[in-house]
Parts: sequence; structure tokens; C-alpha cells
Amino acid sequence: GRPSPLDNDGLRAALEDEPSSSTRELASVFGVSSHQTVLNHLHQIDFTHNKPRQDPHKLTEAQAQRRAEVCHQLLENPLDDRFWKRIVTSDEKWVFLVNHNRQKQWIPRGQNLASVPRQDRFGKK
Repeated sequence: GRPSPLDNDGLRAALEDEPSSSTRELASVFGVSSHQTVLNHLHQIDFTHNKPRQDPHKLTEAQAQRRAEVCHQLLENPLDDRFWKRIVTSDEKWVFLVNHNRQKQWIPRGQNLASVPRQDRFGKK
């Protein structure tokens, strides 16, 4: 077929500069008529489109260790209903004034994105 005007090395460099670029934006930057061509090249160079994981909040190492210990204790004794009876649920919606950006990003397959802390529930609403 006809040679593609899209260079894989140039595509990698563009994604290093701005990993949240869409395929349509990349197609216009490289002068390609179809965003599907860019998508095909991204899959050829083994890139995936992922959203960063959202953590409940920024945890210290000690807090993360304690959380893991509690989870293991709960999993070891799933028939203990005392814990589950203390959970209270409600039907409320929280709308936050400041929303963190959690855009999808193009990353090489097997590489993990940095997690983003969840909003402070008691901040401005």
C-alpha cells in the first residue's frame, strides 16, 4: 500500500509532551486525514488509552499499611456481622467546586499511571 505520512517516533515524542492528546488532535498535528490511522499506529507501537486510578486520598506509608491490615482481617473473617451492621448508607450527591483533572492518557502497555487523590469531601461545594 501507500506509505503512511505518520512517523512512529514522532508520535511517541508527541505523546511524551502531551499524553492526554486525542487521536483527532494528533491527526491534525501530523496532517493525517483520518484519526483511525493514528489509532492504528498507536496500537502498533503498543500504546493504551487509560485513566489514572483515583485513590480515596493521599495516604502516608503507615496509613496504607494499616488499611491493608484491616482489609486482611475483614477477609479472614467474612462471617462476622458486627462490622457490616455498623455501616450506614445514605442517598446524597456531592458536587465539588474544584474538580481534579482525570483525563485519559496514552501510555505504553504495562506502564502504570500515577494515581490521583480523591476530592476532599469537606471542601467547598
